[in-house]
Amino acid sequence: MNLKKIIYISLLLVGFIGTNAQSPDFTEVTSNLIYTNPAFAGTKVCPRLILSYRNKFVSLGSTYQTYMGTFDRYVDEVKGDIGILVTNDLQSKGVITNTSLGAIYGKDINITKNMVLKLALQAEYLRHAINTGYLSYPDMIDPIYGFIYKSQEPLIDDQFHKANISAGLLAYSEKQYIGISLFNINQPTSSLA
Repeated sequence: MNLKKIIYISLLLVGFIGTNAQSPDFTEVTSNLIYTNPAFAGTKVCPRLILSYRNKFVSLGSTYQTYMGTFDRYVDEVKGDIGILVTNDLQSKGVITNTSLGAIYGKDINITKNMVLKLALQAEYLRHAINTGYLSYPDMIDPIYGFIYKSQEPLIDDQFHKANISAGLLAYSEKQYIGISLFNINQPTSSLA
């Protein structure tokens, strides 16, 4: 079986796997490829630092803000590529906060003189928090002066911490690449209310 058939069959199988997630989306996904697939760590000759910012639905008052930074490079001591990924996602002005810190290790396997197959594993620490103290409720409104009262609604201020495992596979040459990403392999779940 040649490489093309293996890739087509792999892509077909992935289409049948059920997925559930809501991760931040960026308009320029190619500007931070490590976020798209951990196997992109170390694919450049020199160390790479990328900072990204997203402010979504600005007309609604900066409802979604996301800050992300990545660093990756090849390291001789570990005979592979390493990467670091840090993300802070604020939803509804901080009512829901998702923070993650991830470490990536990737290893190259030369298929041909010009084609490389890279396998990468990403381990991540996740912190999800909710604080309803930032919300506005109807019982806080004075008909004349606006929001002046303290709400009688119960305050929810909770957080949880989880570990997450992701992986990436990438076949690439100087001019083209194809890959597959598997995020949330251990399926970390949460209940914040």
